[in-house]
Amino acid sequence: RWGLTANGTPVTSGVSSILNAFIGTVPSATADGLVTLVLSATDGAGNISTVTRSFTLDRTPPTARLVTAFPFTKNPFGAGGTTFTPAPNSASVDAEDETSGVDRAEAALDGGLLTKILGFLGLPSSGSHSIQYRAVDKAENASATASSNFTVDTTPPTITVLVDEPKYENV
Repeated sequence: RWGLTANGTPVTSGVSSILNAFIGTVPSATADGLVTLVLSATDGAGNISTVTRSFTLDRTPPTARLVTAFPFTKNPFGAGGTTFTPAPNSASVDAEDETSGVDRAEAALDGGLLTKILGFLGLPSSGSHSIQYRAVDKAENASATASSNFTVDTTPPTITVLVDEPKYENV
């Protein structure tokens, strides 16, 4: 919030007008980016004082995308759309924010508490799991928490070869 102050104390008496200023919350129609506020005050004697302040307004959350060392793959044979990954595997969050910049990426495994991650997060070595992730920018806007379910598969496929018995005929 912005207001007119003198040495940190609100000025409420002796001011006859305030021109060209946002007093209170920056209007919601103001676009993200650089905002310049100009506060002008005129006292009862006609003395004018002007102060200019600029800041970056950022109301837009960053974007977040899950990145894995080895790609998650859908089972080509159906299996209910299960996504598989080999072990060991790790994941990171790729985030972008054009206004204030990315402050941090957060992730959690299997519904745990989202915590800041640096680099790659090791994934479990077997079984079915989920990873939740998001990004937070320097203005504390957070992307929506996304989730990806996966199964770590460490079992090699079984190969069975069927060969009919050879048959001989005497002609």
